Amino acid sequence: MSENAFADGPIPGMSLTGAKRNVPWENPPMLASVEDAIAYYTDKLLDPETEDKILAAMEAKVSIENIAETIITSSAMNGIHSLDVGVLINPVVRELLMLVADSTNTPYVESYKKLQKEQMIPRSVAREVVKRVSMAPEMPPEQLSQEASMPAEYRGLMAPTSNSLMAPTPNTTPNNIQ
Repeated sequence: MSENAFADGPIPGMSLTGAKRNVPWENPPMLASVEDAIAYYTDKLLDPETEDKILAAMEAKVSIENIAETIITSSAMNGIHSLDVGVLINPVVRELLMLVADSTNTPYVESYKKLQKEQMIPRSVAREVVKRVSMAPEMPPEQLSQEASMPAEYRGLMAPTSNSLMAPTPNTTPNNIQ
């Protein structure tokens, strides 16, 4: 690393040297009330052009939670509303997104945390399965030998094999195996 590597970076206070109110978030927001923001998002999200983009994101398994956060943060950065209003209207935007998905029968993921929680097996069920498996009687050796002596076409894929079954016999040629 050279000595002048730090000289190539921005100068401290450089962001304060530009024209004031040059970026949208330094100006007052266009929509100051929650009601105005809800009306804005209702019109925006139910627009057919926007609806197609939202549905494409939902089909790509992006969660409603992430779509709403992205839309609200983008609007706050563009000066549509403040971050405070965005936090307050987040549940309404999520409901509008689910309404769009439901109206077109598009499957969606509401939240990744909620999806993960739904896919988890409850501990009580897992304990019961482990208890049943550990208490299940083992298969007696004579039953194992009966199963090994069965023709290959009646045995399962994971059945034990014996040397006598490995050699082709008239009943177990490849044409006869199903």
